[in-house]
Amino acid sequence: MYGVLKRLGKLVLAKLVLTREDINRAPFVEKTLIRNSYVFEPKHHATKANVKRLGSQPEQIGVPPFYCYKMQNVSLIGPYGIAVTRRGLIVGEIFQSALEKRLRHTINQLGLARFIKLYLAALMPFRKATKNSIFHMVPRHGYGVDQPNFCHWLLENLPQLTALRKCGDGQTAILTNKTLTSFQIQSLELCGVLDSSVMRATQDFLRIDNFYFATLRSAASSLGERDPVGRRGLVSLLKKNIRNRKGSSDEKKVFLTRQHMETRVISNISQLETLFEKYGIETFDPGKHDFEYCVNFFRQAKLIVAPHGAALANMVFAESCTIVEMLCGEKEKADFFYYTAMEFGLKYETFLCNRDCEFERENDKIQEAWSVDIDLFEEMLIKLCQTQDTDD
Repeated sequence: MYGVLKRLGKLVLAKLVLTREDINRAPFVEKTLIRNSYVFEPKHHATKANVKRLGSQPEQIGVPPFYCYKMQNVSLIGPYGIAVTRRGLIVGEIFQSALEKRLRHTINQLGLARFIKLYLAALMPFRKATKNSIFHMVPRHGYGVDQPNFCHWLLENLPQLTALRKCGDGQTAILTNKTLTSFQIQSLELCGVLDSSVMRATQDFLRIDNFYFATLRSAASSLGERDPVGRRGLVSLLKKNIRNRKGSSDEKKVFLTRQHMETRVISNISQLETLFEKYGIETFDPGKHDFEYCVNFFRQAKLIVAPHGAALANMVFAESCTIVEMLCGEKEKADFFYYTAMEFGLKYETFLCNRDCEFERENDKIQEAWSVDIDLFEEMLIKLCQTQDTDD
């Protein structure tokens, strides 16, 4: 029965969702072109490991136009601000492939009966607006409600602010999740967003007179969207507005640890740390430092080594750097950080790990553990050091 209901729900949802294509041709949506389409030509780092993992890569990637959209009489439901038009259509662009999951989380939190009641309220023609003008920036990502992912926030959401600057009415509030993280607060401030213009999603239902949202460039692990112009523009703005802190100007070689997490934990970390000490690689946890500190820290990075994860997004602050992404299992085909490195003119290398199921069995709290072949890793480090010396 559950499977039948799930399939029925998917069919109904498919009829209700306004896709990007639907929005671009809908007469009731006001569209402002912010940036024309263009072609991204990544300068591939075709090492043996990269080619083996990713195969042949496209020489050109088309980047579609970037729009700011405006719709009238839209209702927002739940903690994610599910956008429902007076016609009962759901705006899919602000969630893309995550829409079904975010709807499920919303229904779980509100209860099915209340969700249906609020959905029907969105269709009512005479309901008074709660807010005149809103720009939607509630994160679609993270492990749960009000738990945004750093990488997605940085490379999906913040670049959307360009659209608001071009087409907002000056009184438009930015709608975010209920409890902003420190990296959200600091990054918004560095982008020139005043706290007074930020509205947190604390109400189950909002009726908006003028609803704004922007094209969303997906930062999915695989099949993510590229936009070097938008993302590099954002990073330039952040660097320009950040205050410089005094500190060491030495080039840094860092390992971004996930040892406090439940997934992608390195099981033979002690052996790896011994190797890191030999090559002057320090262990760093970005989650223990504020956003400004991390921007300045990674400006000096010459080498970044890390298991696949959100912390790798910090690479965008590096001036000149080699990225070593550690991967295993289902993450072996993840190409987002490869292309992010290409977008920012950085070098990239793949290192494949082995799944350590025995370690997982011995540690109940660890869902996924990876082991590193230390000899192969050192062999790779030697080659990278030789390449850097040649480049210098």
